[in-house]
Amino acid sequence: MIPETIQIRLQNFFKTSKLSFQSVTGGSINSAFAFEISHRKYFLKFNHHKHYPDIITFEVEGLKAIADTNQINTPKIVLSEIVDDYEILVLPFIANEQVGKAFWEKFGSQLAAMHKESTADAFGWYQDNYLGSLKQHNTQDESWTNFWINQRIKPQLKLAIDSGSLNKNDIALFEKLLKEADNIFPKVRPCLVHGDLWSGNFIANNAFGPTLIDPAIHYSHFETDLAFTYLFGGFDSTFYKSYEESNALEHGFINRKEIYNLYPLLLHLNLFGSAYYTPIKRTISRFS
Repeated sequence: MIPETIQIRLQNFFKTSKLSFQSVTGGSINSAFAFEISHRKYFLKFNHHKHYPDIITFEVEGLKAIADTNQINTPKIVLSEIVDDYEILVLPFIANEQVGKAFWEKFGSQLAAMHKESTADAFGWYQDNYLGSLKQHNTQDESWTNFWINQRIKPQLKLAIDSGSLNKNDIALFEKLLKEADNIFPKVRPCLVHGDLWSGNFIANNAFGPTLIDPAIHYSHFETDLAFTYLFGGFDSTFYKSYEESNALEHGFINRKEIYNLYPLLLHLNLFGSAYYTPIKRTISRFS
């Protein structure tokens, strides 16, 4: 059900007296709907602002930051604002389609271009935002290792320890791994990353091309975006081949990606529970 205040706001914005909505998949945080006006289809999502303050504002900021690189597509922002107790976002509706090799080649090369063409003086972002429904800490740091430890692992590690999701042996293994991080990670420059790049956060459309959505935007090591793509099964192999042709990976990424993914795995452990414990345990046991 769409609150009446949102319906009235959309009717006023689009200058129409009647709108018809169809429920679509929008994830666990937002309610999501599609609607059509003058043969143009739009996507609406909204949530209670008090539950996830400014989460859509941060999403819009991320979409605009990616768009400003002029390297890869994002949906145009049609409307983003707070209506009473709700934060709303309206975008053009872009449907997922069956895509082939050309799509994946384009996706790989465009993501590589975004990573190569964007740069910053420090890792992080000028403010904290979200990954999923949890706070993402973004205090800036010129050291990649320090940023990864202090802004990515330690906040999630604390939540997991406080909830009893990790035992003393797990904590000892994490401490050992963090001490070795400087020897594991290459020296890298900060670049803009999507930050939550799994299969649910891009649209595969032949006309629009690869279209990124729902970013957890910040400056990071580009390998973290690639690592994230492997978290739930990986993308088409053509994507990785195309990416590496444009932006070569240093030796050892096959191991580093497992370590980078400790961050989203810890976050999922904190959000969804013990199903994510086993891959965390496997990684810290292997590399500590």
